[in-house]
Amino acid sequence: SEHSNWYELRLKPNPADKLPNRRGHHSSFIHEGRLYIFGGNDIKEGTMDSMWMINLAHFSDLEKPDHMQNKTCKWAERETSGKHPGKLAYHSMNIIGDTAYLIGWSYESAENENVYTLYMNSFEWRIVKTSGEGPGAIEEHSAVVYNRNIVVYGGYCLKGRHVWIFNTEEKHWTCKPVGEDPWRFPEPRSGHAACVIGENMWVFGG
Repeated sequence: SEHSNWYELRLKPNPADKLPNRRGHHSSFIHEGRLYIFGGNDIKEGTMDSMWMINLAHFSDLEKPDHMQNKTCKWAERETSGKHPGKLAYHSMNIIGDTAYLIGWSYESAENENVYTLYMNSFEWRIVKTSGEGPGAIEEHSAVVYNRNIVVYGGYCLKGRHVWIFNTEEKHWTCKPVGEDPWRFPEPRSGHAACVIGENMWVFGG
């Protein structure tokens, strides 16, 4: 079908419009029809602490010829408050309801062992007081949402080869060790992707 292939939607902003700096190793999530990106780094620009958003409903404007576009599809930088995590990369963010959860990151020699929340109604950052055994400092991992839990897998972690489950209602970490049999369990990895389909987590790459 006409929608079965990839195609690029390129923004052609007005001269006064702002765009996010190029970046990699950032996080992204969707909330109420808007795409948010946070953090990341670039060889030239360094590590970043900015959050940007774009309204996905306006993407249809980019499919029109240039002379018919309303130029409504624009990036906007979003200011936040509270206990800001600072400049970071190699982290993950997941949205549950109106709360985004940030896990892991590194910046130069600093590492994050905290879980941060960003309340989307106020855009306020907070540090979560957690219990249980969590991964501590971790980066380049995957994080997926399953039944209001955040399942963290892989990445660089000093605590070993485990699956970490964070219960967002009880604010509690649970550690699930991964076996060593290569025929039954995946090899250690980082920089991979994961998603949940039904009752299963699928992991690719790394």
